[in-house]
Amino acid sequence: MLETIKKISTIIDLLGKKQHSFAFFELKKLIYTELSNLFEEPNDLVFLNNIVDSYEKKALGQSYDFKSLIFSLQKIKEKIISRINIEQLRLVDDTINLADLNEIIHHFIFKNFYQHFSSLFDSNFDLSFKQWEKMRFYIDRHAYIEDTVFEPIYISLSSKIGTPKGGDYNQFIYEHKILKKLIEDIEKNFEKMSTKEIYVVDNLDNYFYFKNFWIHHGLREKNIFYKFLEENLDDGFKQDLRKELVKSIKEWEF
Repeated sequence: MLETIKKISTIIDLLGKKQHSFAFFELKKLIYTELSNLFEEPNDLVFLNNIVDSYEKKALGQSYDFKSLIFSLQKIKEKIISRINIEQLRLVDDTINLADLNEIIHHFIFKNFYQHFSSLFDSNFDLSFKQWEKMRFYIDRHAYIEDTVFEPIYISLSSKIGTPKGGDYNQFIYEHKILKKLIEDIEKNFEKMSTKEIYVVDNLDNYFYFKNFWIHHGLREKNIFYKFLEENLDDGFKQDLRKELVKSIKEWEF
């Protein structure tokens, strides 16, 4: 699955750079070798059909919507990421994009958020609390690794070659502080968890803000922070960073 994720990211990158011929050449191979075998559910097939349709229109010289194509590719990539058993990720692939690896880790961390909700509504409060604690543990460690390992590299690099648009390093540090504050706001009401209805009503807005902020923070990291590092660091350095990133979710390596 990691290979498929890498191929999709390469195609998206080629489309972004307007290297359309190369992108559709790679897309054709991907459609008929891997994607058609990965998806069977109706919603997945909608995205796959959009990709096939875009490719066929290109082959016939017709106009096509690049934004729709990229959106479909991103959705398929997200679906593949959701299937990865990251706990079995013992060896980091030395060619996976830093942004993709971070997205995989973010997905793994945030699964605990949905599990927390599921247990909460099943009135399994002890399990719900443990799942929240697990998520917070991983978020805290992930943020620590980014702040202490990745941020100094990002700051040094951007001071030399220029800061990417919308990529002021202070913003990423600030977002980690906001995440911590949003988590604390939710936890203030934990003592009400056993009275589920009151707890959910009191915390609904906090949960919404937390989830929304987490998603947007992940997108900014993917599209700016890790994209910048991926494009401007040599392969050996990036491999070391991949190993550091995976430590976010490996208790025995921290």
